[in-house]
Amino acid sequence: MAYAALGRVEKSAHPIFDGITDAFPATSPDKAELFGKKIAVNRDELLPGLSDADLIATFQAYLGDLLLHRLSTVLRRGLFSPTSTGRPASCARPNLVIGGGCALNIKRNSMLRASSLFDDIWIAPFPNDSGAAIGTATCEMFRVSGHPALEWDVYSGPRIAVGGIPQGWQENPVTKGSWRSCCTPKGNRSSYCPAGPSSVRARWATAASWPRPPIRP
Repeated sequence: MAYAALGRVEKSAHPIFDGITDAFPATSPDKAELFGKKIAVNRDELLPGLSDADLIATFQAYLGDLLLHRLSTVLRRGLFSPTSTGRPASCARPNLVIGGGCALNIKRNSMLRASSLFDDIWIAPFPNDSGAAIGTATCEMFRVSGHPALEWDVYSGPRIAVGGIPQGWQENPVTKGSWRSCCTPKGNRSSYCPAGPSSVRARWATAASWPRPPIRP
């Protein structure tokens, strides 16, 4: 998302994306990989003149337009009419609740709010995996103990213990260079690394240094 801000949106590329996705009989993570390979192999032919940032910005805008189009289609079919949702007939537009990791996408949330497709939009606190884990634990706590509320913040849990070096690891003293905390965009996790050497920036950019499994498409 941040890199897309450096690029320009080229709307003329959207029909090209449509042509590629229309060739897929169904949507799946495998098709997302095939889509990327198709663009990579034929990029100069399909999208001449677009920089990396332009391509990301254009595809991001394409997905947003596609989401709005599909939601508009569903609403026109009356699948979420007031009578089907139990709301008063005077409510012309349905409400929307967004959950899951996608609910953390501020650009999409803002786009949906500005679309006027929904009367109101509510995003649950901590809608990603960590929130689901906390919610599951809270439900079990209520089932076992009857307590309806949980005292919790992002620093809850046991204190960090100082232990020995695990087998197969080694310890190297810090001798020079300033260190910084680099928080990932997916939650309250931080990694520490020296901010100066270019070798560190190169290592941080590789998939091997990503402190979590590969992101699902």
